[in-house]
Amino acid sequence: MEFCIMGEIFNPEDISKSLLITPSNTWNKGDPINSGVIQRGTRKYCNWAYKTDAIETLDVNTVIDIFQSNFSDKVNNLIELNNRYELTFSIDIVVDVEGKEVPSLCFEGFIVDFASTIGARIDVDMYIN
Repeated sequence: MEFCIMGEIFNPEDISKSLLITPSNTWNKGDPINSGVIQRGTRKYCNWAYKTDAIETLDVNTVIDIFQSNFSDKVNNLIELNNRYELTFSIDIVVDVEGKEVPSLCFEGFIVDFASTIGARIDVDMYIN
């Protein structure tokens, strides 16, 4: 699961300081997009991202619980940052399905309220292996 904060122009360090969370990845608008040794253009927006470790589970709420423990008290900070920088928030969930195990993708409680309050989208990508 990854929580991305995107915007036209902001300093990712400002996001980290406000949230008191170390991001997994950041970049600034104009930074080069590198693929190995080849540059593939430049970044079109700023990004601050926090990614949880991959967890083997049939219930997406197991991962959401980890996210909740880190972000449940950050809603007001995120609203304030959004007011300052006009941000876009995205909660990205990647599900890798192995064999014939079917995961639970029921969103309720915290994640629904959190996304609604800050105006975040929830993006689910599912890969069947």
